[in-house]
Amino acid sequence: ISDDKLAQEFVKANGGDFELDEVDRDVLATLWSIGSLDDLNGSELFLDVGKQAAARSAENANSMGAVQVFITQSINRPLVRRRQDEPVEGSAPNNPFAAAAVQTQFLLFRVMPLRTGQASPHVQFELALHDEALYRNRMIALPQAP
Repeated sequence: ISDDKLAQEFVKANGGDFELDEVDRDVLATLWSIGSLDDLNGSELFLDVGKQAAARSAENANSMGAVQVFITQSINRPLVRRRQDEPVEGSAPNNPFAAAAVQTQFLLFRVMPLRTGQASPHVQFELALHDEALYRNRMIALPQAP
């Protein structure tokens, strides 16, 4: 899938809350290319705290033998850029989630249990961003893996 098509699908999956030109295609392509915990840990996009949380999710997936969800804002570059005319609010205007359209949104990954023969647990990025409050209240339904 091309970066442009992926960006179009990302905007569509998020209900058009932001414009196509606000999406950083390099960041999106990096997230989309993450296929394993090793990929995530090797990525310069993720902060250490995000890598640690992903590792905990992988441990839980392995011990429970079930898919776990990992949500984070722990990346170092914006996936969705602030609009030029958007006022800078809050104490962290350089936060990667400073754009008004995504301030309360989180990246969501599925972390699969380690299977025999795998070197690293499979990790899958979901195009739709999720509100942490909805997740904590269990009001979102996790889409089924393909």
